[in-house]
Amino acid sequence: MMKKYLIYLTTIILLVAGCKQDEISRITPTGDFDVYFDFPIGTITAPTKLILTNRSRFSDRFLWKFPQGKTLVGTNLLDVSTSEKVIPDTIVYAIPGTYKITLTGWQDGKIDSITRDLIVRKRQPTITAPANIEVLNSYQFFGAAFKFPDKDITFSWNFDEPGLVSNEQNPTVAFTREGLHTITLTVNDGDEVLVVTRIVDVRGELAKSLYFTDAITQRIYRYSFAQNAVVQQIPISTTIHPLSISIANNKIYVAETGLGLRFSSGINAAADGSITSYNLNGSNPVVLTKSSVAAGTVDYRNDPWMHTFDNSGNIWWTERNGGIRTLPVNSVEAPYPLAKMALTAANAGVSTATYFDGGIQFVNNEIWLSKTATTGKGIWRFNTDGTFIGPLGGAIMNSAIRSFVIDPVNQKIYYAVNVGAVGLYRADINGNNIIAIDNGAGMQIGTNGFSAEGSANEHIYITGLAINNDSTLPTGGFIYYGYRSDLDITGDPNAPTIRNRPAINSGVKRYPLNGSAAPSFIPATMGYAPYGIAIDNTRR
Repeated sequence: MMKKYLIYLTTIILLVAGCKQDEISRITPTGDFDVYFDFPIGTITAPTKLILTNRSRFSDRFLWKFPQGKTLVGTNLLDVSTSEKVIPDTIVYAIPGTYKITLTGWQDGKIDSITRDLIVRKRQPTITAPANIEVLNSYQFFGAAFKFPDKDITFSWNFDEPGLVSNEQNPTVAFTREGLHTITLTVNDGDEVLVVTRIVDVRGELAKSLYFTDAITQRIYRYSFAQNAVVQQIPISTTIHPLSISIANNKIYVAETGLGLRFSSGINAAADGSITSYNLNGSNPVVLTKSSVAAGTVDYRNDPWMHTFDNSGNIWWTERNGGIRTLPVNSVEAPYPLAKMALTAANAGVSTATYFDGGIQFVNNEIWLSKTATTGKGIWRFNTDGTFIGPLGGAIMNSAIRSFVIDPVNQKIYYAVNVGAVGLYRADINGNNIIAIDNGAGMQIGTNGFSAEGSANEHIYITGLAINNDSTLPTGGFIYYGYRSDLDITGDPNAPTIRNRPAINSGVKRYPLNGSAAPSFIPATMGYAPYGIAIDNTRR
């Protein structure tokens, strides 16, 4: 009887010693035999697919018990809550709660067991927001939250604008206000009400922009192509004649021509032109070069007029009648360079000098130069090493061209004729198939028409032309050009007469590239008298 009692007592002691409720209260057994397991690191949220880590030592076999859990084998979810594997298959818990998991191990008749509490928490609601949110465009937001299988769930959104709310789980909204918005999502999962917020930055509509100068205020302005855009002044002061501007390398480049535009003497004949770059916000002016620091005899005839860029980091510009000059675009107060190339009477095949230079474009790795007087017409081609190639050819060679621009998508040339049949015209890239775009009474130079600044053979006329190719528009884009009315600014000599402030009859005109409408003013630009015009093709 005593022997049976001792055996029974010993068994009870072994069972009590082998039953452990958690890691803290567990008494580590002596010897090599040890049973233990770990949960994944971090917070576990429902529904969860749990993989346990067996850290036991020297066990012969195991038994896992995980009541209320199920086993996932491949894609099959089984109603199985035990396992005899060293590591059980994936365990699934569908809803939040505290669950007990027990691991028992055996070695040579010894038994060791541990039970640990697994806390499966409720996943908190989340908001997934799109990137690069623009005002007035539609975007979808996504709400996620835990749903109990037997309870309804509701979503309530507030997008931090009056009336901009939704009860959908994944609503689509369009913001009407720029700036930071605090998005609030309220979820009622049938068990409790949970609130989560997220701050998003709603940016102004990203769009290309038009930059233009104004002879009246001597400032530069920006007009975005976004909806409901207004004209914005850029803090850049110009002289009276910023004949060309451009947007390149995330900068604004301004060619200042100074006072002398036609035959001049005295102070008006001084070399007073420059090329300057600015950040897009008007800050950080950098003078690339000034004609007043040139070596040798340089005067108003050599000041920069129109300019362009090549693909090798150089800026090129024309002047009144001295040829073409170039510098690296990263130049800082560089000496005014010598002429790189010029169109002479000899290579033009005429007997007299071919005044005057006009526009300049970089086309197919060539420099194209237009001539703009009675003895110099058309477009002429040069290599970038300065060698003369020849005329463009075609009917365009009969036109005195003040400025021109290439439409690379449609392979067209738009050009302004300022001597003879004045107006804006379009030709094929080979110089043929010419059509008039804008050559009515308002484009004629003088009384009640275009500004008469300049002289008979060298009117200043349109100096800025800019193409905006845009496949998202039904028109395929527009060509833009400045219109300075003779009623607003006119005359000579070198400081033209300002008749109206603001220039109520002047502004920026545009023409659809598909020819679907007549040229018209951009209403917001009325009141400005532009010389230089440029397109920023980056949506900002």
